[in-house]
Amino acid sequence: MDDLTQKKEISDPAVVVRVLKSQRIVTMGILRLGESMEFDGQRLIFMDLKYWLRFYCTSDKGIVFVYAGFIIAIAGLILRFLFPRIEIHFFDKDGRTFISGRSEFYKELYRKELVKIGILDKDVT
Repeated sequence: MDDLTQKKEISDPAVVVRVLKSQRIVTMGILRLGESMEFDGQRLIFMDLKYWLRFYCTSDKGIVFVYAGFIIAIAGLILRFLFPRIEIHFFDKDGRTFISGRSEFYKELYRKELVKIGILDKDVT
């Protein structure tokens, strides 16, 4: 049977038992589920087998897309923080020029941009 399609369930559980007393083997044998073994007036019973959860992942073809998504997300964050968006709008109404704008992260970036284009003095806060 192919190893990838082989069932991983325990269908006929058994344990190998070896009982020692003072370094001497008292009894030994194989116990299957529900069986018992007697030795020196005692009885040993294999009563239950507790199962636990186990996942087997044999092939994951989508992992390339997951890593590509991580890379794109990190690149997007880097671009967002290195090149923040600053908007400055000029409009004329009734012969007066109005300026409006905003900075995506910090008010200080908007002020620095106004100083750079010569609308605001450096000393103005």
